[in-house]
Amino acid sequence: MRRNIFELLNNSEMDLNKEYYRIYELFEDTYFAGYDSVLDCIEEKEFYKWKYRGRFLYIKDLMEELKITDFHFGFGVDIESLILYIEFVENMLSLIQSYRLNDENQKIINMLKENIYRLLEDLNYEVRKNNEDQFVIIEKDKVVTAVAETNPDICDDVIEYRRVILKGNCEAKKEILKILSNKIEPYKEKFKNTEYKNMIEDINFLLNNLNIRHNNVEGSKKQQYTIDMKKEDLEKWYDKTYDMILGAIILERYVDIKKEIKDLKQNY
Repeated sequence: MRRNIFELLNNSEMDLNKEYYRIYELFEDTYFAGYDSVLDCIEEKEFYKWKYRGRFLYIKDLMEELKITDFHFGFGVDIESLILYIEFVENMLSLIQSYRLNDENQKIINMLKENIYRLLEDLNYEVRKNNEDQFVIIEKDKVVTAVAETNPDICDDVIEYRRVILKGNCEAKKEILKILSNKIEPYKEKFKNTEYKNMIEDINFLLNNLNIRHNNVEGSKKQQYTIDMKKEDLEKWYDKTYDMILGAIILERYVDIKKEIKDLKQNY
């Protein structure tokens, strides 16, 4: 039976290279507001004011450092590089979000943003703005969202851990886990007489033996099993520790209201 164009489009496989070039064309290769592209407009009028510019003079220079240029992608686009490129574009677009544009230029920005958000939706990612006015892209996760929104003190750290750019970076993940470990330090006492006692004990075991909270590579707390662990296995355990910490933070709210629920039940 013949399929119509909409059925064909819905069942077509995603090509990351094509997705990249669609965003590239709108951001770097379409005439915009009197400039050769959106990128050129931002570089000329706004990039020098960006507080995260560091010592970079030109956007292309920054892109070379991030390895997100057309040259780098000429060898094939993987999902990590594509997400990094989109994260970069999103932050650049934030520099002109207050611009009043004519219909033609606004259409370009709308198409660019629509392409980005539809692609992220299909890849199960989302854009989040942290407390430093940085736009970062993380995998969608309801637990991450719940913890980040209800704990502003660790919001940035919770989001940062999920960034694609941290994949394979055990040292950076370890530093975030150390911060999160301080958040759950009081939970040992709070969970002591609850059904979650074993959970917090397991989390503390991981924090204390995977070279996170203590130096388990040398000294009195040295752990040979941790030393011999492959980097990819260590990262998997870091990720599991992160997931368990978020779970504990969610449960801590329930522990707080559990007694109130018990008192409420007595009235029924």
